[in-house]
Amino acid sequence: MKHSVLFILVFLMASSCNDFGTGNLIVSNVLPEVRVTGMNYTNLDIAQRAPDTTLLISFSRAYAGKYSDELKSLMVDHIIRRSRVLGLNENELQACIQATGQLERGFCALPYLAERAKYNSLDAWIYEFTYGYSGGFGHYRCFVMNALTHDTLLYISCR
Repeated sequence: MKHSVLFILVFLMASSCNDFGTGNLIVSNVLPEVRVTGMNYTNLDIAQRAPDTTLLISFSRAYAGKYSDELKSLMVDHIIRRSRVLGLNENELQACIQATGQLERGFCALPYLAERAKYNSLDAWIYEFTYGYSGGFGHYRCFVMNALTHDTLLYISCR
């Protein structure tokens, strides 16, 4: 009986691990969002909507002091998986997010939003990252990337 209870406890703990089987790296209810919209944004539109304050605050709180390159990779992997489910071009997404420069190893930044939309009538990916120093978050960067050329069309940051 004692072993059965121990087995059940171990099983429950293992099955309740956060996403991706990565122990405590991922807070399961705080994952990057992937959106597909029919919006055709302008500079003003982006300036008025960035950052997505709800997501920024949620990520900044959930991952404060928990940054690792592995965590960032897991966030990007989640975005890629979600994009597949939505039928989006994975290669385009990866090339654009890589072109932001935010995925560099050791750079304390986490993607919390990827949106496929238009910007001044061009196909675009919009990415928002929370970043900080020494594992703390709260700052944001928003990149609007040309989906075809992977060039940065607009960059907005709180600093």
